[in-house]
Amino acid sequence: MDAAIAREKADDIHDLTQRFVLALAGVGAHELKESLPYGAVLVTNRLMPSDTIFLSGRKASAVVLETGGKTSHAALFASEMGLPCVSGIQGVTDKLPSGKPSLVDTDEGIVIVNPDKKEKFFFREKRERFHQVQSSARAHSYEPAITRSGKAVSVLANVGQKEDVTEAIKNGADGIGLYRLENIYLGRQGLPDYNRLFKEIRKTLFAARQLPIFVRLLDIGADRENVAVETYFDDTHDAIFRLLEIAGRDAAQMPLSICGELAGREEALSKILNCGITTLSVVPASIPRIKEAVRQCD
Repeated sequence: MDAAIAREKADDIHDLTQRFVLALAGVGAHELKESLPYGAVLVTNRLMPSDTIFLSGRKASAVVLETGGKTSHAALFASEMGLPCVSGIQGVTDKLPSGKPSLVDTDEGIVIVNPDKKEKFFFREKRERFHQVQSSARAHSYEPAITRSGKAVSVLANVGQKEDVTEAIKNGADGIGLYRLENIYLGRQGLPDYNRLFKEIRKTLFAARQLPIFVRLLDIGADRENVAVETYFDDTHDAIFRLLEIAGRDAAQMPLSICGELAGREEALSKILNCGITTLSVVPASIPRIKEAVRQCD
């Protein structure tokens, strides 16, 4: 097994081991849930999969990780929760002092410690522009996403908990494109039985019961093996779209969808749709923006 893959698998095993030891000791509370100040920027060497569950209350304003990449469990979970996350900053736990005001720019992948007035001003301006774009897109989020040439595109939501479903519906989701069951397992002291699992799924998805729903039963991490190539992997490479074109041609009579990071990239949207993709599934916060971007495509 490649060393990079082994390290990520080791994180999952270490996470399970920690939870097992705490369960044996009768410790039910999670350190992040108990000690993380509201609005704090969480800076840590790594974030275990179960840690992200306890960030779901949005107590943290951002996460900065020394290790891991954009395809790691932690980064993907943070993204789905709408939590800004910058990862792969070597030595950040030693260089970033505790208690200092910081700006986390996920677009640029940078962290500014003790920002001066000029830096704060530009950051506020950038954030304000983002919110204006979001607000404008949200005003039309319940309208269908149709390209200029008349092609209808369904924009679904990736969710992991009830709050995600609520946000997805508020943002005009056409359905639930991916419901992850990991949260039910990671947020518990023991494995849920059939009845508990059914109740959790029903409670989470009930608000979207009139919409199309796709459930992934359980992710054991097989799709994370691209950690070995993440330093040179480019999901917008021409080869990726060539593969999508082949799929679109060979399965022309079947609905094709894309779920994940690529589906939320506005700059790649025209290419994606030209490959025959008819459904996109993105994080709830991105739905209005992606719907609006679809309307600008030919």
